[in-house]
Amino acid sequence: NVKNKLIQIINEKDSTYSPLALYFIIDNGIDASKEEINKYFKEEISKFRHTFPELKAQIFNTEENHYRKKFLEDIKRILS
Repeated sequence: NVKNKLIQIINEKDSTYSPLALYFIIDNGIDASKEEINKYFKEEISKFRHTFPELKAQIFNTEENHYRKKFLEDIKRILS
């Protein structure tokens, strides 16, 4: 079953392949409950909490102020 293999990849917590597997499930509409998707998505996002200050500094160095502001708002919402 494709879904089970992708969830196995997600559970391996590989920094590259786990998020890709999650995005593949979402993008391709593979049968998964919203609760299941949210659980895995929150796990993936939580990995980035420790890098948020560094990420924020990089964003402030971008040239597009509108995109920077929107991105920061989205990140704050996700991490809260």
